[in-house]
Amino acid sequence: MVLWGAIWFIGFSSSRLLPDLSGWIWLVLIIVGMALTIWLGTRIGRGDVRVSFWKPVFSWLLSLVVFDALLVWLFGVTGTHDLLLLFLLTIALGYVQFSLFTHWVFGVVGVLLAVITVGARVLAPDYFLLAIGVLGGSVLAGSGLWIVRQEE
Repeated sequence: MVLWGAIWFIGFSSSRLLPDLSGWIWLVLIIVGMALTIWLGTRIGRGDVRVSFWKPVFSWLLSLVVFDALLVWLFGVTGTHDLLLLFLLTIALGYVQFSLFTHWVFGVVGVLLAVITVGARVLAPDYFLLAIGVLGGSVLAGSGLWIVRQEE
């Protein structure tokens, strides 16, 4: 969560502050983020627990992506900020759902991300991307640090 908090901070902030370069910045961030996530996942997992846990999680995440794709197609969502709002709220929903089977802190993260996303879109639409970068990235990174501290 710390890694993806940093990626959100850099990516969304660059989308607001450096819009001409943001596509390339996001491309690099996502490639590096996925590679580091896979690397960290193989280092943290223990034996068969990792395999049995990640298969249903992957299927669940894939179902969220398919659901979003269907919503975009059926409702004709085309605006960049509207697509981003749907995507971010789905991520928030995913955290809340994940908390039902793991730890309550993931639910808190999901609720905070949803409140930040909707609040920024409604109250400060001109600063939506920057708010998501700073506030959303901070929630992800901060909660990730909190979880790491709890495991020590």
